[in-house]
Amino acid sequence: PANPAPIVIQTDPVPPDPTPSTPYSSNPQLPTWNRLQKGFGPTNHWARGQMLRSNQISKPQISRHGLDNSDTPFIPSLRSGIKPNAIDSVTGVNDHTSLDDLLNKMREQGSARLHPYYDELQEVDYSKSVFQSTEPVHPGPLDSHAYEFITTEDRIDVLVQTLNEATEIAIDLEHHDYRSYLGFTCLIQISITGHDYVIDPLSVGHCLYKLLDPFTNPQIIKVFHGGNNDLLALQRDFGLYLVAMFDTNYSSYALRMPKDSLAFLVDYYCNVKVTKKYQRADWRVRPLPPQMERYAREDTHYLLYIYQRMRNELIRRSTKDVNLLAQVLEGGRRICLKLYSKERKRKLISKNKFSLGREVADQLCAWRDK
Repeated sequence: PANPAPIVIQTDPVPPDPTPSTPYSSNPQLPTWNRLQKGFGPTNHWARGQMLRSNQISKPQISRHGLDNSDTPFIPSLRSGIKPNAIDSVTGVNDHTSLDDLLNKMREQGSARLHPYYDELQEVDYSKSVFQSTEPVHPGPLDSHAYEFITTEDRIDVLVQTLNEATEIAIDLEHHDYRSYLGFTCLIQISITGHDYVIDPLSVGHCLYKLLDPFTNPQIIKVFHGGNNDLLALQRDFGLYLVAMFDTNYSSYALRMPKDSLAFLVDYYCNVKVTKKYQRADWRVRPLPPQMERYAREDTHYLLYIYQRMRNELIRRSTKDVNLLAQVLEGGRRICLKLYSKERKRKLISKNKFSLGREVADQLCAWRDK
């Protein structure tokens, strides 16, 4: 069919909804690797987690331009041809360094894997507001925020202008690797005060390099929860790097919170219960089902408020000898210095319970990419 309906695989610990919403299939199918040992049927309780997938979506190496599943090493790059928020290592002045200047510097230092923002991350020029306690701004219910799902380049241009005027940005990603060797980013969620955005990289991935300006502006704090993998995915998929990062997961350790999950922090600080049942969903599916869109928004909607509460608490608990806020910011700086590197396909195959010879593994990988 021209527009086949995706298949919903719902694996809640409750029986399936007898009247699922259209256009999704009313006959969910559960793959064998996710079935309970007692079998699968209308009377069985379902396994934990949620998975929504479509067998009709084309392979990522066919549908996505620039997806590289080869064993060629990944080399950091700036896809815009310029380096916004660059700092001259001699004068300390911010400018927009050209790509040619950066490549020449990389060659001089004898490394093709030099981090493009290594100099800028040596001593981050944070905004003074980061070190000041302020009254947290509660985001309110999800529906109280303005919201936009971005699928066009002109809206990316408007978003970049908006983010450049912000002082705090909450960011999260939804990733897909169920049918991909290396995986790729399917959604980018961004929240600022009063507004939530969800970006569709499947539509506008070619122009997301424009986010590099606000993402590397040290005067804008970027708030993540467990942002290590997200940062590496931004490098790999869009040539995006980060300067000035606050990780609420890292902060939860510094504050000795009883749990470090985002769901716990949202409940603790906002008194809101959020579901995590779509963590294993297939985020390639379009149109995005409303329940998955809501799930994606929740990942950043409350995050700035949590950051503000945590920052105030880190400042309050710090002593003359121990600066907890500085420790958390240092943890974020070290995360930002990390560089993405590919995992070899042969290593990925070896994770399975069966073993393959090197030659067979190479042939299997080549066949799968055709």
